[in-house]
Amino acid sequence: MLAVDTAVWEGYPGAATRVLLPMTLAFNLLLPSGKAFWPLWTAGNLPVLAGIAELHVPWIWRLL
Repeated sequence: MLAVDTAVWEGYPGAATRVLLPMTLAFNLLLPSGKAFWPLWTAGNLPVLAGIAELHVPWIWRLL
């Protein structure tokens, strides 16, 4: 996700939703089960909260 081009991040909301949502879904589907599942799942899904906050949805701050 860090290696995508700057064109993905430009504009509002830009192409980030079209690019990063499938990448996050693929990450979650390919997670190994076992001891490392929850730490990897947490690390891989923390950017989702930042993405929601970046959309500037006023009511989302009451949920977080």
